[in-house]
Amino acid sequence: MQPLPLASAYRQYKEDTDFVASWLASTARACCYPADLLATPSAPSARAAPSKRPKGKSKKKGTASSRAAAAAETTPAAPKYTVAIKDFITLAEHIAFREPAATVPSLFSDSINRLIKLRSFIPEGMATQDGSPDYNSPQKPYCFLGVLERVREVLMLNTPPAANPAEPAPGTDDSGSLLTTLFAALKVYAPAEIPDSAPRDSPPAQPTAADVVQFEAELQTSFNDATFAFALLCSDLGRIRNKIRWIWTGYARAFDTAAAAIATNAAIGLAVNLIEEVVPVLKHHDLGELVDFFYRALCEAKGYTATYFQPQDQEAWAKHETYDVEDDAYVITYQLLRMLAENLDSHRLPLYKDGRFGFYNPFGSQLVKDYPVRDEFVRGVGEMDRTGKVPFYAVFAPQVHLDTHYVLRAAAILPFENMMRETRTMGASIDASLGLHEDPKVDAWPAENDQVLTNIRNSILRIHNDPIYEAKAKVWVDEAGSVPPSTQPNRILKTSPLLAGLMLYHFRAQVYKMGIAVANAWGAIACTFHLYNAVWNEKLINGRWKDMHVVLGVVLGESNLFVGHPTWNVDEYFSQFCLQMGITAAAFAQNRRHGDLNAESRAFKPRGIKKRARAWRMFSDGFVDNTKKYM
Repeated sequence: MQPLPLASAYRQYKEDTDFVASWLASTARACCYPADLLATPSAPSARAAPSKRPKGKSKKKGTASSRAAAAAETTPAAPKYTVAIKDFITLAEHIAFREPAATVPSLFSDSINRLIKLRSFIPEGMATQDGSPDYNSPQKPYCFLGVLERVREVLMLNTPPAANPAEPAPGTDDSGSLLTTLFAALKVYAPAEIPDSAPRDSPPAQPTAADVVQFEAELQTSFNDATFAFALLCSDLGRIRNKIRWIWTGYARAFDTAAAAIATNAAIGLAVNLIEEVVPVLKHHDLGELVDFFYRALCEAKGYTATYFQPQDQEAWAKHETYDVEDDAYVITYQLLRMLAENLDSHRLPLYKDGRFGFYNPFGSQLVKDYPVRDEFVRGVGEMDRTGKVPFYAVFAPQVHLDTHYVLRAAAILPFENMMRETRTMGASIDASLGLHEDPKVDAWPAENDQVLTNIRNSILRIHNDPIYEAKAKVWVDEAGSVPPSTQPNRILKTSPLLAGLMLYHFRAQVYKMGIAVANAWGAIACTFHLYNAVWNEKLINGRWKDMHVVLGVVLGESNLFVGHPTWNVDEYFSQFCLQMGITAAAFAQNRRHGDLNAESRAFKPRGIKKRARAWRMFSDGFVDNTKKYM
């Protein structure tokens, strides 16, 4: 079961719809309904599975479990069939008129009641431009809501009492309350209403029938279905936006810059996954029409007249009176990205000056294609450049950017300042480390490692100098003779707290990795700590070295510095140090054979410090190696 904050209203709606279709089809099949009239086969997936052939050492370590897993992969998947919506009533009548009558489970009753309650809440704005609901159009001669109500009537299910629209929860902001008012029926899917002690009443993926045939409901892709799915999606995204606002509110008080950025990008990645679930329905319609339609519905629900959402010119879409509505419907960010998409050219670098948009022709090598980190906004603009279309996740990402600025206000530049301050410290630390490594040399630290540190240092300097600014400055000088004062370095990092935090994580992760390598090669931390531990416990020094206590209690932990338990007495100081340096425990056994202990023997290998902060390091693929799209 997913954690409650990750529950998706659209996914629950889709599961309910599929379960209703699955139960009707499987039960009708058990009641001798003609198989050729039951359903049509679903299209199989064309994606090929990757090769699972073991290689290298893994080839020699084949186990029974791996062979069983391989056998399971070769097992053909159960056939899946699509049940047409128009057949729901026919299947229900066939089930109801059979003797003896089939027992309708409570799970089916709950699912269909939720669907009816949700689909019956169609505001006046959620209608086609001619004023009639889309399901009454000639292209779709049946109404899904009417089908569900007829199925419930045929199967003689009890109709639940009508529920009054729920009042907004205390503390809900204007964005959440507006959507709550418009789609009050979403209350049946609100995760907060599910008790923590009870499991989520989610229908199973398939009916409890003896056979393995799977059924799913026909995918509904009409414009009305698309606007309905879009409304559910916006409800889910609204909850995510509220959490992101909470993150940056916490940053203004105590949260770490990189931690806030990583959490924000993870939340955006979750939103992207939710959007991809709804894409099969939305892709059949123009995103701009869906956004405009949803905006009109929200305006009508809010009580605005038609003049507020019928712009007379291209610049009239941004209105102060309906700004909150535009914010909920993603009107502003969509329109900005739409205009950007119309002017994008992969062979030109866009430059802004005095509010005017112009193009200049730089050479391809001047474009910054290897910028260290990218968020979903940057990726979305890249997809717009390739396809010429605006993906909805690219609309959501800049909306989060605006939300962050609404929370931080003038403090929005603080993440950038924190990133610059910490990376300067990292660079100075790397310079000092390289100076110490010049002489003497050790076998555990080859020259290639110094080159890695040098590369990290150069990367930090490159970001401080801003490669984007350098590319723009060259274009300005070539085309206009000088760089305008309004063009400043690091503008993207100054204006994006998210990118500034991701950049800080990018360098932190690399310095942490190489810092562990330096500590293991030279033994500086372990040797210093054991010496300090001995003189501190024996009260041979007066001062307290706070760094060593932080290393033991927070940074590395006891397991990285001691073999077994910590040492607090004279008899064990030296033995614990030797064990840390890799000398075998047998050397300290009471019955060992007498002889000199050769501490320089190559058979002894010092215990290396192991990396910690597992949750922190799990994002390195996305923001250091750039091998993952999202989290």
